[in-house]
Amino acid sequence: SPTNALAPHPWRRTRVRPEILRAQMRGESISDRAGPAPPAPPSPPARWIEQPFDHLDTSGVDRRTWRQRYFLNDEWFQRKNAGSDESNTASDHPLAFLCVGGEGPALTPDVVTTGGVHCALMCQMAKDRGALIVAVEHRFYGASQPTGDLSVESLRYLSSSQALADAANLIASLNAEYGGSMRWVSFGGSYPGMMASWLRLKYPHLVHAAVASSAPVQAELEMRGYDEAVGAALAETDVGGSDACVASVMKAFSAVSDMLGTPAGRSRLAKTFGVCKIQTEIPNVNPLQFVPNRAEFVAALTEVFPAQSNDPSCETFGCDIRSVCAVMTGEDPAGLAPGSSELDRLVRLTKNAFGGECIDVDHESGVKALADTDLEPGWENGDGDFERSWFWQTCTEFGFYQTCVDGSKCPFVVSPNLQTLEFNTRVCGEVFGNMSVSEVVTGAAARSNVLYGGWSPGSTRVLFPSGTVDPWRANSLTDEREFSPEWLPTMTVAGASHHAWTHPPRDTDQDSVKRARIAIAAQVDEWLGEGPMAARVATEQNIATEQNIAMER
Repeated sequence: SPTNALAPHPWRRTRVRPEILRAQMRGESISDRAGPAPPAPPSPPARWIEQPFDHLDTSGVDRRTWRQRYFLNDEWFQRKNAGSDESNTASDHPLAFLCVGGEGPALTPDVVTTGGVHCALMCQMAKDRGALIVAVEHRFYGASQPTGDLSVESLRYLSSSQALADAANLIASLNAEYGGSMRWVSFGGSYPGMMASWLRLKYPHLVHAAVASSAPVQAELEMRGYDEAVGAALAETDVGGSDACVASVMKAFSAVSDMLGTPAGRSRLAKTFGVCKIQTEIPNVNPLQFVPNRAEFVAALTEVFPAQSNDPSCETFGCDIRSVCAVMTGEDPAGLAPGSSELDRLVRLTKNAFGGECIDVDHESGVKALADTDLEPGWENGDGDFERSWFWQTCTEFGFYQTCVDGSKCPFVVSPNLQTLEFNTRVCGEVFGNMSVSEVVTGAAARSNVLYGGWSPGSTRVLFPSGTVDPWRANSLTDEREFSPEWLPTMTVAGASHHAWTHPPRDTDQDSVKRARIAIAAQVDEWLGEGPMAARVATEQNIATEQNIAMER
């Protein structure tokens, strides 16, 4: 399944990047480098469920419905005693594992056979435990399109709350179809991990437990922590980083900063790095003459550092932290002349990452593309990236606008600052019909944290695993921020990138990732052994006792 991790920059188009870099940015490279996979079992056909347009409208005024796509695999399903109302033991309830869809390209049918990058561990666990496997697509992504367009009027119905209600409705429907209540466990990584945790939080009577891998549950308008975490990852010795690497990166971006300050420097940067030409009324204008394009350029340079998708077992040049740090510190000459500068090394890494293609920095073109309300051709089959949908959710719910400014620990700072909060948020108004930044965007993250609790969700039986080199751990629930470890445990996976343990397993996986899979399965098994609260037979004695307690209070 090509279901993706969160893109490093919420509104920047990944489609303008070369395929290799695009995979790296979206966290696909770990599985894509795994080599030929064993033959997969036949994938089941898509199924559809009719959902309300607006779950929050209980007046009956809006009776519109739409068809949501999901996939189901019952090959290993053990039905057990689903229809019994007399037993409360855990073993009497059949199991159902739900892979929660999220942002990015569509789910593919193999999501319920092999699991893809988000749910491979879930599928193996389901096979071993006789669970029903279900994967649900998020509304306004893939083929699950309520309106057939992405206009602002349509996107009013795109929210995490509506999507959670969709999933809950599907669970209730499948419980009825299979003849009784099943014990559901929700799984997901990245935004789907957030959704998996919130399903347990909001619908505890339907979802027994959840595994929320690399899930940044703390919404945040200005997310300085992302690039600060990248800097920390570049210094982590366990994955080949070092303080010298961070220092070299900072020197390289300082040189870029100096050159951006003059016309001659900007011309040299455009030529040296290979910036794409842009269409303007002025012929042959340097794209870096425009400040927004400079911000795009600097952001593109940060994308060559693979913290989010770091894979220590990769073998291609520049594919992991160890490799890029070897180049940046001069340990690996990488075809550079002796005495090369830090800027020369950054150029070498960037040209390798872009595979000989030019760097697209056309900010105006990017905004126009995101403003297009038409679905991409082939959307009925799940084709497309659906970047406009995710950008809507960042503007209206989550923020996650990564900034790199003076006073932060970001290693990519340039002066004057280009990756600012204002630069990021004003795009919301440009893309969505003059959406008010002050009235909508500024308060979006705070509203979501009130709705879901952020770092203090108050739920139970949710496991939050995070990798130490994953930049999204900055907003994930980690051991530094545990709210209630007895009921809401966290797991730190040393040296691991963005939900690496949910990917299909390989012999070359880090030992920490292999151990994480075992520990996650053990925690789920422990929770599956916990039955619902045992029913008590009402007697005169215990009724009288409860009345006395009530009077004492």
